[in-house]
Amino acid sequence: MTFHFALDVASGESCCYFQGLVQEEVDRAFLEMCDLFDTWTLAELIEGVRSARSSGDLVAAVFRLGLGAPPVFTARFYNTLCITADHKHPMVRAATMRTIAYMEWPELHEMLDVFVRTDPDERVRREASLVIEAFERVGIRRP
Repeated sequence: MTFHFALDVASGESCCYFQGLVQEEVDRAFLEMCDLFDTWTLAELIEGVRSARSSGDLVAAVFRLGLGAPPVFTARFYNTLCITADHKHPMVRAATMRTIAYMEWPELHEMLDVFVRTDPDERVRREASLVIEAFERVGIRRP
């Protein structure tokens, strides 16, 4: 089994996960980690976005959402991500584009393409373009 840990400098959040061939061992290690540390549940990550009061809080919440997202496309997380993608503040939309890079879901290519073509803010378009380039470099293909 392998344990991975990363500290994201953009958000200040940390992320860890386990990989292994025996699912029961991975599950047991994960549950032990949750008992030892203050971890976010999937429901808390989603609620963090929905309850954020300021743009700054929303940026932090969307970064956490991306770092804690399941490894495969999940409609509840996607729908929550759409909240920040549609936000009026360009900082929140740019953070959403960067968050997509954390999630690594091929299904998000279409959203990125739309933002590259249509977002009125240059920074948001640039972030979306950078994520598309990163996806292509690491082999995350369009579905």
